[in-house]
Amino acid sequence: MEEKPKITPIKEGDLSFNIRWQLIESRKKAPGLIEGKHLIMQIIKDGEPIKSCKINFAVAMEAYGIARSIALEMQAYEGGFRIFENGPGLCTRDHFHLHIVLPTKNDNLEPIVKREEKN
Repeated sequence: MEEKPKITPIKEGDLSFNIRWQLIESRKKAPGLIEGKHLIMQIIKDGEPIKSCKINFAVAMEAYGIARSIALEMQAYEGGFRIFENGPGLCTRDHFHLHIVLPTKNDNLEPIVKREEKN
């Protein structure tokens, strides 16, 4: 079995409960992203990503708060970030991770909610 190449985190730090977080670049660009960044924050314990079913609400919210701080720090323009988590039915991986999408003004991200035009 071929071993996966080691990914060097862009940033990393500690959460509560002896858990760490790592920020890595996604292997896939978010749809509509041309120049911007698509980052993944994964939660690590004992050197391994933690499965989604083992993350409690407090840890998830702590991770989200850090992800938001990172997005605000790294955004290309004010308010230019998206943070999300895929539910277990949509994930391609079974470990807990947050997506941080940082578009530039040249990117064309689809709005999450379509607004009706007012006449």
